[in-house]
Amino acid sequence: MRLATVTHEVRQPIRHVDQMASGGSYVAAFTLRITPACDSQDVTFRSEASDLHLEAWMESAVETGIREFVEQRERDGRPVGCFHVALADIQIHPTDSKETAFMRAAFIAMTQAFEAHETIIDCAKAK
Repeated sequence: MRLATVTHEVRQPIRHVDQMASGGSYVAAFTLRITPACDSQDVTFRSEASDLHLEAWMESAVETGIREFVEQRERDGRPVGCFHVALADIQIHPTDSKETAFMRAAFIAMTQAFEAHETIIDCAKAK
């Protein structure tokens, strides 16, 4: 099976802001570190961020956005795999941090990273 992955380690910053949203303004700003992992076809996630205000729902929302990206690529017939994603850094706004903004920002960050650094590999060789 052929999968898309990144060509090299990528640090992908994202700042997703909307001050005119109907449900109130929101801010999601963080950096993902995406690393190729030829030893596994899986996509894995972990948090390396250490902000004192980081809450579990924020990490979960970022991971959900990454999983949505993976699932969307599968539905589009362009599957991805063989990489690790780490939440490397996060900037938390005390009042405007919203779960949906973090999910959407993670999806956008992954899309941007793959638009710039995607390569196709044969997974039979990747194992």
